[in-house]
Amino acid sequence: MRRHDADLADQIYRAAKSLVLTCAEGGRRGGKDRGYHFRIAAGSTAELAAAIRFAVDWGYCTSQAELFVLIDRELAMLWRLERAHPVTGSR
Repeated sequence: MRRHDADLADQIYRAAKSLVLTCAEGGRRGGKDRGYHFRIAAGSTAELAAAIRFAVDWGYCTSQAELFVLIDRELAMLWRLERAHPVTGSR
């Protein structure tokens, strides 16, 4: 992908990096700050998915169906984490 569009490859790298690091940070936060970090991670996940869809649509890589299954699972987990009570883990 890098040889087709180095900027897109860099954007995918930065979105994936943000997702991982912001999830880790959210896991160590409390209160509204915790939910905020999981929302940011979800935004990075959505950005990652859009960038990969763009790359597939433009022929920079082959279909990534299995990757999108994982991305959907990640978004579902982040949605639950964002809404979880910070002390008990439930709503």
